[in-house]
Amino acid sequence: FNPTTTMSGRSAAAPPLLLRPFYVGEDAKEPLPVVLPSRVQSIAANASRIAAFLGEGGELYVGGTRRTPFHKPLPVACPEPLVQVACGCNTVIAVGVSGCAYTGDMWKSSGKPLTPVPGLANVIAVAAGSAEEFLAALDCDHNVYVWGQGVIAGSPTPERVEFPAGVCVQSLFCGGDHIGVIDSNNRVYLWGQNNNQVLGVGSTESVVYEPTLLPSSERGLACVSLACGKDLTFAIANDGHLWGWGFGKHNLLTDVRSGKSGEQQIVRSNTLRRTPVKFESLTALQTVSVGANHAAVVTSDGFLYVWGFNERGKAGDHSVNQDVSPTKIKAASQVEQTACGGSFTLFACR
Repeated sequence: FNPTTTMSGRSAAAPPLLLRPFYVGEDAKEPLPVVLPSRVQSIAANASRIAAFLGEGGELYVGGTRRTPFHKPLPVACPEPLVQVACGCNTVIAVGVSGCAYTGDMWKSSGKPLTPVPGLANVIAVAAGSAEEFLAALDCDHNVYVWGQGVIAGSPTPERVEFPAGVCVQSLFCGGDHIGVIDSNNRVYLWGQNNNQVLGVGSTESVVYEPTLLPSSERGLACVSLACGKDLTFAIANDGHLWGWGFGKHNLLTDVRSGKSGEQQIVRSNTLRRTPVKFESLTALQTVSVGANHAAVVTSDGFLYVWGFNERGKAGDHSVNQDVSPTKIKAASQVEQTACGGSFTLFACR
C-alpha cells in the first residue's frame, strides 16, 4: 500500500476501525482536528498539498484543492463506497467495495465525481506517484498494473508489470518516480528512477526499468511495509525496526542512540546511503509515511514520531529547529495511522 494511505489490515468482513483525524503543521504546532462530519476509516496525503479521507460509510473527502484547504475537506462523489484511497501529484485514486478502481484530478477538476479506470477489476490496493503523475494498482491475482507519466509508466492506460517467476506481490507502494512492492516472502522489489540511489538495489543506472530484488532481502532483511519518497525509501522490518536508504537530507536518515554513559547521541546522516541502514532508536513500528522532506512513524503502542524538515511546525515539537531528529508528539496517543504531506502531518487516533 502507499506510505501516505494506511489501511487497517483487517479482513473485508471485519467492520472498519473508525478514527479521529488530526494534523500538525501549516503553523499549527499542537494537534488540531480535521473538520469532517464523521470519523474516518483511513487517511492519505501527497507530498505537497492534497489530503484525502474515507468516512465511516466509505465516502470520500478531499482537501488541499482550489476549493478548500487540506484540513477542511469537501465530499467528492463516487459510484460506490470506497475501501482505500491514495493521493498523487494532483490525482486521487481509490478502490471501491466491488474491486473497481476510480480516479479524479483534484486540481483541474476539483469537486467532480471520480470515474472508473478502464480495464481493471478485482483491485485490492492502489498507489500514486508523488513527483510524476503515475498510478499503480494490485489485483487479487497479485498482478501489478502501472499507467500515467514518468519513466516507469509509458502508457495512459494500465499495463501489467512483469516480475521474475514465482514472485507473488502482496503490497504496493509508490514514491516520487519509483515503485516498491513486497512479496509473499517479505522480500522487496523496486524499480524506476534511481536518483540518489533511492532504489538501493546496487545499480549505478539512473533508471531501473524492471522490478529488481533489494540485495538486503537476499541477506535476510524481511519487510512488512515500505514508504517511498522522492530521494529515499523506508522499510519496516518484520521485527518492527525501521530501515532507510537513499539521500537523507534534512536529517531524514538521522537516528538517536544512547551513548555508553546513557546520554542520547544524535547520529546524523545527511549523506548518501546506497544500502539500507537501521534506526536503532525506532522499534515496534506498525506504519511509516514520508512526505516531501519529513517522515513519521506510528509505534505498536500508538505513539507518533516525526522528523526531518520542520517547516511551519509539521514536526509538532514546538522547536524552532529546521531539521529535527525523530521526536515523539506528546499530544498524540492511540494513533493508528499517519500520512505526511508537504507542510503538514496527518494522523488518526482511536
